[in-house]
This record gives sequence, C-alpha cells and structure tokens, in this order.
Amino acid sequence: MDMNQDGLIDTNELWRYLHNNQADIQYQVQRLVVKHHSEWLKDGMSALWQAALDEQEKSYPELALYNKEYVNKLVWMKDVPEIRSSEALWHMHPVVFLDALNFVNTQCYCYKQGIVDSPCQSGRQDITKENFEVLSDQLGIEREVLRAIAVAETGDKIPFKQYVSGVKHATILYERHFMKRLSLVQGISPETVHDIESTEPNIIHSYDSSYRHGLDSEQYERLLRAREINYDAANMSCSWGGFQVMGEYYHHLYESTKELVDAQNYCALQHLQYFKVFLVEEKRMLQPMRDKDWLSIARKYNGTGQIGYDEKIKNAYDYLKDEW
Repeated sequence: MDMNQDGLIDTNELWRYLHNNQADIQYQVQRLVVKHHSEWLKDGMSALWQAALDEQEKSYPELALYNKEYVNKLVWMKDVPEIRSSEALWHMHPVVFLDALNFVNTQCYCYKQGIVDSPCQSGRQDITKENFEVLSDQLGIEREVLRAIAVAETGDKIPFKQYVSGVKHATILYERHFMKRLSLVQGISPETVHDIESTEPNIIHSYDSSYRHGLDSEQYERLLRAREINYDAANMSCSWGGFQVMGEYYHHLYESTKELVDAQNYCALQHLQYFKVFLVEEKRMLQPMRDKDWLSIARKYNGTGQIGYDEKIKNAYDYLKDEW
C-alpha cells in the first residue's frame, strides 16, 4: 500500500486501495483505523472540499450541488468542543465499526417467524430435500416443481458465496435497472440519477436485454457502490439466495432491507421462506405451479420478456422426477 516507501499512507495511496476492484482488499482497507483530518468538521464551502466541488461543477453541476449538500449534512464536529480543533484525528469507518460490534448475526429469523421450535446458533448452509417436501405439503405443489426453480436459478448449489474471504454471503445478482427506478423512489433526484448513469452505467442504467451481468465478484462490488448512493435501494436491487428473489419484495417477510440482508446471509432456510412468500403473496402463482403451466410460471417468475426460462424449468423438473 505504501507505494513510495516513505513510511506513511497518503490520500492517493489510500484511495487507490479503497477503490481496488478486488473485494477482499476493499474489505481490509475499510477496516483500517486511520489518522486524518475529518470531513465531519468542515462544510462544503471550506478549502477541504471547494477545489474538488468546483472542478466537478464544470461537468456535472447537479451532482456537485448534491455532493455539497451531502457534505454539509455530515458536519457535526464543530459543535463538540473537545474535538472541533483542526488537528488530525483517528477514524474508523462508522458503518464498519457498527458492523464490528455485531459482526456475527446470532438472531435466528426462522425462530422469530415461528418456522422452528428453538433458535439455532448458526444458519443452515443449504436447503435439503426434506425442506422441499415440507414446503410441497404446505403449498400443495409437487416438490420437483419447487426445486426445479432452484435448479434454474442457481444450479441447485449451496446458495452462498465468499465475496470476501471468510465471510458467508448469500448469492446475489445486481440489477442496475432496478437501482435506477428504486433510487428515484427513494428520493434521489433525477439529475443525480442521470449523472450516475452517465458515469457509472454498471451501477444505474435503463433496462437493456443485451446487458451481461459479468462475474460473481462484480455483483458484490456493485452492491457496495450502490449502497453509497442509497442503502435500501441497493439492497432491493439485488436478487437473493437460492431462488434469486428480488430484494424489492422484502416487506412480505422483513421489517427492513437490513433484516433482509442479515437473514439471507445467515440461513438457507430463509431463502426458502422468502421464496414461499414471493410465490404466495407477491406473484400469487400457486395454480400455474400446480398445473405445471411452465410458460405461465416463467412469465410470472422471470418477467414477460423471458426467453427459454419455461423450457429450463421444465427440463429441471423432468430430471428431478427421475433423480430425486
């Protein structure tokens, strides 16, 4: 990290590693305790910010105004006598710091929701055949039909990744067109959304059927960047877990998008429960699944523009009928 070997990490060196495209390096840098002058002390009119904002204003005036207002809202240190001096202070990323206080989610959402009789100490790693059979009895749908969607969505594999080494995270797919729509819903101005779409098209963009999502690691990197724009919109703009249900529907099962994230990252049974409420309460698609109406299932689950998804789930169903 100390590129010039002077024994100090300067602003450019820190920035370079914080914006590294490898998630594990970002993870480590975000957890550094760093001594620097705080952005929480000086407002957007100060010399600390003015040069950068003036330069940005030449090309993106709306974004510059948004960032100036954002910086002003961050200022609070000048009201605290003990720390309002201009001296450099030790800092840790505040969100990361709060995460460190509760790094391991020990809340069993399945117990909270009444699915199990006693809380577990660690979430399930995968969904079993028995879990599918229980859901099959509850919904009156063949177990192979239910599991066929998991096969189509994630290959029926363990629905977790380690985007950061040693940290379990639900498999996700980031959808930039959802982020565009949901950012506006969350109150981000159209001008700001347009500016981000122009400069970061992988983060915010209109729907494009030819778009390719890229690598698994890129999904997580885009989620992290989108959270800097709006935390809730970012979480809602990913499909989560073994059945790849969009986060936008979190309200059917969770009180917040943070609960969605915690639960989906914690336990595979929550993937199954989220899948259940998506089928029953959001899409209301039980009858097509009972009838094995593959085209209707595909259109409800994957959108009217789906191409070949009906054949994919039918083929998975046929395979599972022989190989359950």
